[in-house]
Amino acid sequence: MFTKFGQGMVAAEWDYQSTSYSDMEHYRSNATAASDYIAGMADAALEYGIALQFCMSFPRFLLESMKHPAVTNARGSEDYAAGYD
Repeated sequence: MFTKFGQGMVAAEWDYQSTSYSDMEHYRSNATAASDYIAGMADAALEYGIALQFCMSFPRFLLESMKHPAVTNARGSEDYAAGYD
């Protein structure tokens, strides 16, 4: 299902999901905006044969990703920010 591009790209990561969601009033005030965004990104990735990895996800993103086969995994480790050892 997933193929390499000429540049060798086989996956993309959507990082800072929680920050993106929290900082965008549109996502917080519209019941379907985040779902529509995820669907658009996942559908395009599937069309082009790119797997998606989610990072810094709220549980709602992980649940939503179950509808989209292009979302293959989520990163669940601590970030490399100040205060993490």
